[in-house]
Amino acid sequence: NHAYFDHPGFPKNRWNLPFSYLQRSAISEMASVPRDLMPTRLPGKPFLVTEFNYCNPNLYRAEAGPLIGGYAALQNWDALYRFAWSHSARDIEQVVSAYGFNAVNDPLAQFSDRLAMLLFRRGDVRPAREKVVCEIPDASEWKTAAAKYPQSFRELGFIAQVGSRAGGADPADATESPWCGERPLSNAAVETLRRRFRFDNIAQSASGELYLDAAKGVLKISAPRTAAITLPGGSEVSGVLAVRGADVPQTIALSSLDGKLLAESGRILLLHLTDTLNFQAKFSDANRNTLYKWGSSRLLVRRGRAEVSFLHRDAGEMEVFALHADGSVARQLPRRVENGRLVFTVDTALDDKGVLAYRISRRESNR
Repeated sequence: NHAYFDHPGFPKNRWNLPFSYLQRSAISEMASVPRDLMPTRLPGKPFLVTEFNYCNPNLYRAEAGPLIGGYAALQNWDALYRFAWSHSARDIEQVVSAYGFNAVNDPLAQFSDRLAMLLFRRGDVRPAREKVVCEIPDASEWKTAAAKYPQSFRELGFIAQVGSRAGGADPADATESPWCGERPLSNAAVETLRRRFRFDNIAQSASGELYLDAAKGVLKISAPRTAAITLPGGSEVSGVLAVRGADVPQTIALSSLDGKLLAESGRILLLHLTDTLNFQAKFSDANRNTLYKWGSSRLLVRRGRAEVSFLHRDAGEMEVFALHADGSVARQLPRRVENGRLVFTVDTALDDKGVLAYRISRRESNR
């Protein structure tokens, strides 16, 4: 299957500027991508998302990595393909503006994909043990849109593994008798989580690692090797990670790079994603709903700040380094230790080239 969030519209001519965009948050839209993909899986068979994109220039697309990576892992899918790396050799061989669906010159897409790789391919978020199948009467239904499925079943994918089968097919390894939302689930814990999402728009996975609050526009991931927070602003806590005073929509994610638990790791990657945009891009207005010109190859990063703190066994021994986009060190950051927590401020404007990533590691003498 495949899906796009904020796919461009065509006010005048198809595939020619101007393009129109909704400029909404995927989280606040109850994560239609990946939600509407989930029910279409055939349990017991491989499932691939052969195209996905949270489309540039959607200003909330820093949500992409944790959304697609986290829920693909929860659903135990088999492959993810961002569409597309590039539509031409030219864009690979030289620096051009970030435009369309291409990730080749779009650092926000590339950094988001790295987080998705950790969550999904490395398996930092574990698959849900609970598996629920919706039975449909005719195999031809597979060809139709996700809207064919009841809303209650589509939403269940944020909590448990879901899929569907034609009547009479092998139910595979479902842990629940066929269910499409017409009665309470027999698993009381999953049913409680489902009702919470239905009435409060808060979805917590049965594993406890994923937490989505659609009303607040917040997604939190708390797994042994990765903790992440996506928020429109303000403060949130997710496991060992706490974010305070975020001033713009952003994603902040910590991932252990040495295989150890986050609270014990000696080498940690921090991603701080806001938004990127081509210099001299031209829109109808500040809401960016209509794009008239993609702009130049000079990229801008949206300024964003937040105070980050996280619990670490050896907080006093850890140092923080802002990184350039190629991974080289831009500068070392001041930090302090409070009650076993390492505390510092991330800021995309720390360096004149922009900062989207940080390395947190033990002092050289203690490695």
